[in-house]
Amino acid sequence: MGAQLAGRHVACPAAGVVLAFRRPVRAPASVTPLRALYDAAGRGPSWLARSLAGRRITCSGLVGSVPSGAAGWLALGEDVIAPCPACGGDHDWPVGVLAVQAPCPPGTFAVATLRGVLDLCPGAGDAAGMGGRLALRDAAVVAP
Repeated sequence: MGAQLAGRHVACPAAGVVLAFRRPVRAPASVTPLRALYDAAGRGPSWLARSLAGRRITCSGLVGSVPSGAAGWLALGEDVIAPCPACGGDHDWPVGVLAVQAPCPPGTFAVATLRGVLDLCPGAGDAAGMGGRLALRDAAVVAP
């Protein structure tokens, strides 16, 4: 009745075949490693982060709560992260952690892939109680 051409069905009008087109499959966005966004000392943005500043990036990691407990904010890290039990700060966290502002954040202690705008402004993570950390703004869950 019909043949396949480049993943789409080609109709044969003489045989009365109905056209059936599939939606093109989008390639997944590349995931930026969290640690790669910080310099060797872990104190500032890396050259990669500077080149991606203000652009939408995709990051994957473990979701944790932020020290401030602010609604709509979460921490995304390479390892399990939780605020310090003594002071509630993020001083003992590993380097590869982002403050993430997400209108619909995933649950804490889950693995998630998020896509948002990388913010390198000083104080970007202050609302989350994560001063000195890079931030991902307007983030949405790509994959739980």
